[in-house]
Amino acid sequence: MQHRLYRKTINQIQANKAFIQWETDLASGTVIIIPTDWPQVFQEARRIAKLRTMMEGYRSMDILHVAAALVMEATVFLTFDERQTGLAKAEGLKVKPA
Repeated sequence: MQHRLYRKTINQIQANKAFIQWETDLASGTVIIIPTDWPQVFQEARRIAKLRTMMEGYRSMDILHVAAALVMEATVFLTFDERQTGLAKAEGLKVKPA
C-alpha cells in the first residue's frame, strides 16, 4: 500500500481502509501468517532468477515472494503488481485478482 500511495494510484483513505481490512482478516483468521523454510525459499529464488531474470528482468523481491509461495505450496497468489503477476503465472501459480 505504501508503494501505491507513493505512486498515487490510491489515496490515504483507500490505504487506511486496506490496512484496517488486513488487520481484521488477521484477527478473524481469514489470513494467517505461516512460517517458512527460508533456506529453501532462497534456493527456489536462485532457481527462478537463473531461469527468468536475464530474459524477463524480474526484481529480487518479486522473485522472493513467488519462491516463498511455491515453497509453502500456496494454492493462490495474491498481488496487484503486473510484473509479479507475470512471474507467478509463469511459475504455475493461480493469481488473484485475475
